[in-house]
Amino acid sequence: MSEALDRGMPLQDVRVIELGQLPAGPFCGQLMGDFGAVIIKVEDPKAGDPMRQWGREKPYGRSLWWPVVARNKKSVTADLRSPEGQDLVRKLAAKADVLLENFRPGTLERWNLSPERLWEINPRLIVTRVTGYGQTGPYAFGADELLDALHQAGVPAGRIYKAGDMFADPHFAAREAIVTVPDAELGDLPMQSVFPKLSATPGKVRSTGPALGSSNDEIYRGLLGLGDDDLGRLSAAGVI
Repeated sequence: MSEALDRGMPLQDVRVIELGQLPAGPFCGQLMGDFGAVIIKVEDPKAGDPMRQWGREKPYGRSLWWPVVARNKKSVTADLRSPEGQDLVRKLAAKADVLLENFRPGTLERWNLSPERLWEINPRLIVTRVTGYGQTGPYAFGADELLDALHQAGVPAGRIYKAGDMFADPHFAAREAIVTVPDAELGDLPMQSVFPKLSATPGKVRSTGPALGSSNDEIYRGLLGLGDDDLGRLSAAGVI
């Protein structure tokens, strides 16, 4: 394992801009971060990703979902509904390998961030769009009809585990499916390990979910080259 890590991680040179929120898109970002990709998560400056508030159990007032799904990521803030926030994303996209989003179909287009617009800036950018039913078709904007059909026909079902069941399962233990990661506020936090398990280039959980906007300086100054005046103006306007 240590020799494999010394050889590097399979996605360590990949830079990903994550615009998604809630589980689907951010889970894809989590998987890429587990294998070494630099994940720059763009969040609303007022509240951040709703995953920060998910769950009934909130020790120290913090969601237990967020440190897991946002592990190995950097957080920056940008108001994507504002022209200046959209411009920040276009500047990030120019320096990225992948852009990941899971908004409703048509949202990026309304924000002047369509794939076609981004490819004008960076032709090699991979735009990954995560939706339940794709960008087109009768179920793209709603799934009520499909859900009704599933309820009428029945669907295959499997065993449902609670968290306690997973901790007690010997197969989970043998596969090292749960790891413990230190968190500044929550202490040692158990979470699912990296999947899939690669033998030569295994992934690794390097950090739990970051504080909102904690990488603004690193990314906007270091990567985009913005100065004090730029950052002060964007902050005062509520863009970041």
